[in-house]
Amino acid sequence: MWGSRFSLFVTFAIICVKGARSSTDNEEGTPWGSAAFHFLTNNSIAHLVRQPERPTPKIMPCGTSHELLGDEEVLVESVNFSKKQFYPNSHICEWNFMFPGRRAKLSCPNFHLTEFLCLDHVLVGDGAAIQNHYCGKHGPREVILVGKMTMRFSTSAFFPGVGFRCSLVLLNNADDDDHITDGVNSGVSAVEPSPCSCGINKIGTKVVNGTETQQGEVPWQTGLVRTNESVPFCGGSLINDRYVLTAAHCVVGRTPYNLEVILNADKTEVDHEGFLPDRYSVLQIIAHRNYSASLDYDAALIKLERRVDLTKTAPVCLPSVDDIEKGGYVGVSATVTGWGYTKEDGELSATLRKASVSVLSNEDCKSKYSKITKRMLCAASPGTDACQGDSGGPLFFESNSKLKKHTQIGIVSWGIGCARPERPGVYTRVTEILKWIWRTGRDGSYCKLAGDAVENHNEFKEVTIQKTQRV
Repeated sequence: MWGSRFSLFVTFAIICVKGARSSTDNEEGTPWGSAAFHFLTNNSIAHLVRQPERPTPKIMPCGTSHELLGDEEVLVESVNFSKKQFYPNSHICEWNFMFPGRRAKLSCPNFHLTEFLCLDHVLVGDGAAIQNHYCGKHGPREVILVGKMTMRFSTSAFFPGVGFRCSLVLLNNADDDDHITDGVNSGVSAVEPSPCSCGINKIGTKVVNGTETQQGEVPWQTGLVRTNESVPFCGGSLINDRYVLTAAHCVVGRTPYNLEVILNADKTEVDHEGFLPDRYSVLQIIAHRNYSASLDYDAALIKLERRVDLTKTAPVCLPSVDDIEKGGYVGVSATVTGWGYTKEDGELSATLRKASVSVLSNEDCKSKYSKITKRMLCAASPGTDACQGDSGGPLFFESNSKLKKHTQIGIVSWGIGCARPERPGVYTRVTEILKWIWRTGRDGSYCKLAGDAVENHNEFKEVTIQKTQRV
């Protein structure tokens, strides 16, 4: 029936097919499921065109350094995965992919590493954030990377596992706004703001020598807890319906699957009225790309697996451009909250506590600590301070007394001892990382947009004094 050319005579019942090849004899009567029909207007003839098929993704071997082009998709898999054999012990493998000006999505539907102490693990990063750590059966699900991706697989000398297979595919610009973001995004917010008010508590009017908070007094306060535990090891603050702001040193080296966030947890345990904090699983941990052991840029965002109902709780307000231009909040009376030690050698508090501290100038703080960077803020009051266990929690002040609106200006970071004379607490200065916060958390819904912000990207300075991370 099919020759080297089309018949000169075509009836209304015949479909003409145009493509790279003709149907063979054994394809007669077979439906063209992957083709599309385009009906012509001049008569009853349909023009059938086979849709172009996406090339089969290529498996990229260990040690690959490759630039992705077009809509290319590649596969990354552990050694021996295709052979259905265990990966080797004491093995390190790294892949590097570049896609300048583009975004790519990493998904690992097949991910089975030995779970023992997470000694076998995968690190994924794009250069814009601290690498994320995956182990056990909890691999990357839908991680959006910007510009490049580095993936490193390390195994121990014990108990090899099945391994993993991941796909990395370039995205069209319109395809990636609703996915997880690992690093810095462009723009301010990809989600419409919520009809709510930030920084407003419900009552209207570890912290050393602090007082207990009233129920709902600090609704944006969150606690970081290990799965199946109830006592927070660090604090945090809810900034929109999807993200919690905390200190990087609280979360670097941790994996999302063994971390949870508690909210509405003035008390961390069930009280006599049966009150129980809300618990949220963690989808993604994103530390600031410039964070280092010096505790400069000590900030991270935690993306929650489900959105928080902002009609029932209020996130804290973030500073505005006006706040940046006003200076460093010197002399402002601010509040720090947490479940940390109530004294330097004390115990963690089961009840959220608060304390008032005054913000110092960085010049004054440098006389106490030799090297304070622009990303740091110091605050203290006699006999009052944050302490171990308060790390990551908010330092905030009442930015609008009429509305009783509260704005976060610091993240509990480090100090020497707790409430020692001439040793103020040191906080991450929120105004200096504001642009990073807005861009990284842009797929969350904010109560109020703060507009553009200015972030200083100068290199951090090495801090040589011994610091106590407030974990």
